[in-house]
Amino acid sequence: MALLLLALAGGCQPLPRPFAPDRLDGVKPLPPAPAALAGVVIEPVSGLTPIADERLRARLRALLAARGVAATLESGTGYRLVGASFGELAPVPAMHWRLHGQDGAVAGEGATPLPADPGAWSDDRLDRVLRPVADRIVSGMTVAKGAAGAPLSVLVERVSGASGDGDLVLARAMVVAIRDAAVPVVTAPGDATYVISGEVRMTPPLGAVQEVEIQWTVLAPDGRRLGVVRQANRVPSGSLQARWGATARAVALAAAEDILGLVRHAAGPPHAPR
Repeated sequence: MALLLLALAGGCQPLPRPFAPDRLDGVKPLPPAPAALAGVVIEPVSGLTPIADERLRARLRALLAARGVAATLESGTGYRLVGASFGELAPVPAMHWRLHGQDGAVAGEGATPLPADPGAWSDDRLDRVLRPVADRIVSGMTVAKGAAGAPLSVLVERVSGASGDGDLVLARAMVVAIRDAAVPVVTAPGDATYVISGEVRMTPPLGAVQEVEIQWTVLAPDGRRLGVVRQANRVPSGSLQARWGATARAVALAAAEDILGLVRHAAGPPHAPR
């Protein structure tokens, strides 16, 4: 998973290492969705040169194919991905994208930073920044139904054990991360609601650092435990005593992909657009 090193709130130095999930318990690897079930038309990205546009869209098509989603750079039917690049006017070059269903409704949107010099783009550099985009596109295409026909949704039940405002801020950050992946978030469980809870464990400060471990448990609508996503990091001692700020966002973004992987695995592959 591609992650940015984020600084702690209050101008502290960057984290020694990001809150990347270290392991998933109780789940098999997520199988790709059959390509025949879904398709995406990747439209030209405005703001890029023709060569840069073709290279970026080709890499995104390859990443989607690796996830079992058929994509084309030509005209066609199905989902439609529209993108625009902002480089000269933005502090950091970025591509803003939006995924439309066949009915025109927005199924997902977001932004991703781009390497500064298109002439120096390599497949590896593009893949690092486009993998999260491909994952979020697949999430946006997930319209699986529960046994009773209700649409899939997620409830972030609670976070406990964090210092300061961590319990509240981590829960809010997870809600935002899941919504940004185009998965509905609800405040009360339904027939097809997956429930997420978080538990934080923090060691006493040991010199300049202390250990932080976060465990996210994912439950199926019937209450079965689907799996656990665990994260761990060393942070400057006392830096999370009062406010979590940007660290909460980093934690949620790092864990949301694997959490939604558990949900998608249990719910089934995306269906074709209607």
